[in-house]
Amino acid sequence: MARPFRSKFQFYDELIDTLREDRFHIGVNHGPPERRRGNHIGVMHDALITWASHMKGADIAAALAAMKAEDVASQTFGNKTSTLVRLFKTHGKILNGSGAIDPVVGKKTISSLDDVLPVVDREKLKRDKAEREKREKTENTLDIVVIYDGGKTFSQTKEDNEATFPITDADPYSRTGRKIFRMSATTASIGVASIPFLTRHSNLIQKKLEGREVGKICIAGSSSGGRNAVDLAARLHFAGLPVAYLAMADAAFFPIEAKNSPVETNGRLNTPLFGPFANSAAARQNFFQTVGNRSELAIFGMRRIFSSNMANKEIHGSVSGFTDRPLTSRIQAQNPKNDDDAHSRAVGDGMETALKEIRELLNAL
Repeated sequence: MARPFRSKFQFYDELIDTLREDRFHIGVNHGPPERRRGNHIGVMHDALITWASHMKGADIAAALAAMKAEDVASQTFGNKTSTLVRLFKTHGKILNGSGAIDPVVGKKTISSLDDVLPVVDREKLKRDKAEREKREKTENTLDIVVIYDGGKTFSQTKEDNEATFPITDADPYSRTGRKIFRMSATTASIGVASIPFLTRHSNLIQKKLEGREVGKICIAGSSSGGRNAVDLAARLHFAGLPVAYLAMADAAFFPIEAKNSPVETNGRLNTPLFGPFANSAAARQNFFQTVGNRSELAIFGMRRIFSSNMANKEIHGSVSGFTDRPLTSRIQAQNPKNDDDAHSRAVGDGMETALKEIRELLNAL
């Protein structure tokens, strides 16, 4: 077999066949009619046009104009193409087996036409294709950031609100075309009472991701919002959507939920333990403080329980399955006024760090 093609001829089996065997040569009266029309003939026209455009002579110019007018649009090897092929072979002294010039494209002619077109680097084409596919995938990827703040009343859900998680020109969304959907709400309940709005939010996220590549799903919540963040992450997990980052900032727990009882050692109360909770987020962070936690004797059962001066004796502590990020020393150094103040400061510090870590996660894409 003759040398392989160097130009885009290499992508057409019909031209490779022409290079390989005499029976696949192409001409007006040579070979089956179906081989005289198609994309491979269009590429052959490209080579003839490139050659003729750089040649002098009225005969070549006239033959080129005739081929363009009659054969190029239909990608047909017709009589006008045949005329220009004969001129190409005459100029290049490409003779057939009988030592004559004919208008048939065979091995020698197709090799010479191949030399007219620019060299095609297959490996570069593969790299370009991979880069293009990566870019297209990136542009179709959607990241999700959900922020839940605890409060006394529910707030209206904010969808795709920039204030939820501000992005700048330096972010990957500006550089790559990647998309982000941001959602936030203030929550005032946990557990069963939160089911309606968690269902709506889970369904909304799933709808936003329909037909898209799932990017990084990041969820962070403070106080009661921290508990709802955990429940939302679990819902998304069961829906087949992986959560990349989940954070709670001084999530609201209550005495009955503690897995252990308070024990005081050297004037210090041990940390309450909560959970485990169903979720499989890749990174699970629990920011909390225990400044306001106390021990009291429960009226029921005559046993000691964790307590505080917050509403409903809200307490804070370690969560099974999460990476503990204790803030107690930092909050104590700020001299909080009371238990609510300590909680508020932990919420602020914890959410600030969580949002920073989410940003680092997304900027590393």
